[in-house]
Amino acid sequence: MFVSYEETKLSLSGAVQNRVIVTGNPVRPVFYNADPQKGYDFLNLKKETLSKPVLLVLGGSSGAIQINELVQNSLEWLCKNFIVIHQTGLVNCNQKEENELQLKFSGEYKPYPFIYEQMPDVLACSDVILSRAGANSIWEAAVLKKPMVLVPLCGSGTRGDQVDNARFFEQKNAAKILVGNDVTSENLIKMLSDFLDAGTRKSYSDAVEKMCGTEKPARKIAEIIFEETKKDGNE
Repeated sequence: MFVSYEETKLSLSGAVQNRVIVTGNPVRPVFYNADPQKGYDFLNLKKETLSKPVLLVLGGSSGAIQINELVQNSLEWLCKNFIVIHQTGLVNCNQKEENELQLKFSGEYKPYPFIYEQMPDVLACSDVILSRAGANSIWEAAVLKKPMVLVPLCGSGTRGDQVDNARFFEQKNAAKILVGNDVTSENLIKMLSDFLDAGTRKSYSDAVEKMCGTEKPARKIAEIIFEETKKDGNE
């Protein structure tokens, strides 16, 4: 049995633990080969002329109404302090409103309904990530060593896994999180204010790197399966 977290293994019975290997969460190879310069090119940004960090906002392919509203309510401050790249979602977006905001904050706010194959490169060139806390999204950001502010999906209609994911990263000092009633523009601004400091960003980035280690989970899983199959006499 392969699991992403040591805590998952420890929550199982002793007999089962003997069959469990902690590998981390598999991430597509393209994220390990992401090119930040390609990300800047796609966003029409020139790294050498940027005077502030790049904030990438993610809410999944459909978008997240909660995060979209959070960003809009904080946009004056956000655009004063960051270049804001906002994946608004293919469903939960308002194209007319986004176009108006893009004109108002010319060059500082760049909304996209969805970023397709360019996402690894866009992640690579970003300085801070504001995101939901689905396992794939946060581990993709993690392998690129990105500081994160996580707003996990929570409530009675959810499995609670995003809150657990976010808490795990928070406990490792690898992310800041906003949950439940704490999800306000004021708290978001307070958290992102800390990430305006390059030293703080590096501290979180180092913590993320330590979490990920040097092994690629997908490769580790494949190698273990391969070795186990050889033991059974199957070449």
